[in-house]
Amino acid sequence: MSGLAVIPDDARGHAYVQNHPCPRAPGAGTAGWVYDAVNEVYFDDAETLRVRINWFRENLSGLAEADLVGQSWFISVREEVLLP
Repeated sequence: MSGLAVIPDDARGHAYVQNHPCPRAPGAGTAGWVYDAVNEVYFDDAETLRVRINWFRENLSGLAEADLVGQSWFISVREEVLLP
């Protein structure tokens, strides 16, 4: 795969946040950290999350992502608002 991969709308999610680690010392940047960022993607249900997982597996697995990420992991979390 060459060029920029465009994530289709059905696999994009509702919101995306990228969290980078804080520098360890003034001017040190993020060198030495074992990760560059933690990304959050929000979905309404597990099925839409599965669409995204499958799209990434089919389109960005193996050598296609070598210039994008070294390794990636994910964890899914279900949040429920509790009202008093």
